[in-house]
Amino acid sequence: MIVIPSESVHFKYFTGFEAAGCYLIKNDMEEDGELFCSEMEYQRMKNNWEDVKLGKIADVLKLGKSFDIPFDISHSLMIKFKGKKIKDCSKEIEEMRMIKFPEEKSAIKEAEKICLELVPELPKIVKKYTEEEASHWIKRELHDMEADPSFEPIVAYDENSAFPHHQSEDKKCKNIALIDFGAKVEGYCSDVTFTIGFNPHMNKISDGIEDAWNDIKKSIKPNVKINRLATLAEGIIKNHVDTHEKMIHSLGHSIGMDVHEYPRINKKSKINFEKGMVLAIEPATYTKTYGARFEKEIYL
Repeated sequence: MIVIPSESVHFKYFTGFEAAGCYLIKNDMEEDGELFCSEMEYQRMKNNWEDVKLGKIADVLKLGKSFDIPFDISHSLMIKFKGKKIKDCSKEIEEMRMIKFPEEKSAIKEAEKICLELVPELPKIVKKYTEEEASHWIKRELHDMEADPSFEPIVAYDENSAFPHHQSEDKKCKNIALIDFGAKVEGYCSDVTFTIGFNPHMNKISDGIEDAWNDIKKSIKPNVKINRLATLAEGIIKNHVDTHEKMIHSLGHSIGMDVHEYPRINKKSKINFEKGMVLAIEPATYTKTYGARFEKEIYL
């Protein structure tokens, strides 16, 4: 028996809505299943789901002695299953979510489109604002377009761009800016990164990384081994950025309701690209004094 609490992101994947204190009960991954929910949510759930019962966690526990539960839930909730035989079903659900339905792809494309509309303004914004101010500007613009940020924007200038997950500071830009941000539309995320150079050398680096992304994209097709492409990507980047040594993170990741979803695009992957995947591919190069990264979504 599969139990998916409403605090898990997988709950929204199967039901299409968010709730509090609810449990989706399924005998297998293919069936719709039934909802157990509190009195507070009962009537709303009745309007959204065919099979709804009034019940709490105690009622769920009475259903059996063995449960499959995604382990992305709180420790306090997991304690309530103490004494039961439980198995983590996260991997199975993540593999299902890996292949996107057309409506999921549409939401991700819309989220990415919103981000791309801001890109022409970025050089001007970087010259005018500090890292922190530019980050706030991105969030305001997303809000004005009725979208939420899918994560805290990364705005990194000069030597700060050498750190992939830099936290924005009160710093102005001199030579190079790396901006990584995303939007969320209808519960689905986008993730894009652009590097802007302000002198000939940094322009060459940023252009080279974008050219590498375009070459890598040509090789991403169904049935291609992910680990093979991740290995070849280093050479592709080196062809375009002669100072490149190695990436210090994965080549990319799947994207959907979460920014980072299964699979990661790296040398350890044991699966192939498949039709229906949506990927955020982010080739990059880093030195002690700067970093450059280019990232957009690829739809298979």
